[in-house]
Amino acid sequence: MSFSAMPNGMEVWSSTVSLSAWNKIQKIQKLFICRQLGVNSSTSYVMILETGAWPIKVQAMQKVYKFIGKDKNMSDHRLLKQAWNIGCMIQKTNKRKL
Repeated sequence: MSFSAMPNGMEVWSSTVSLSAWNKIQKIQKLFICRQLGVNSSTSYVMILETGAWPIKVQAMQKVYKFIGKDKNMSDHRLLKQAWNIGCMIQKTNKRKL
């Protein structure tokens, strides 16, 4: 429902999103769903899950794991694989700095 624009390139960028940013994204998703359903925004998230709308972070991680499976068979010249590999290198570099 509120997920239509989010998946673009999610395999690459979702692993770089901080936990606080995911929480903000999830609040926006919940607010949107509550407005669409006409329910109070204090409605339990469990009730919202009944709509079939999984949290965006869960959907993102599903796409990432699916991509990792495809990534192993993908040739090195593919742009998406190159972007994924660069993202992984950047994360490793940032973790070393901490």
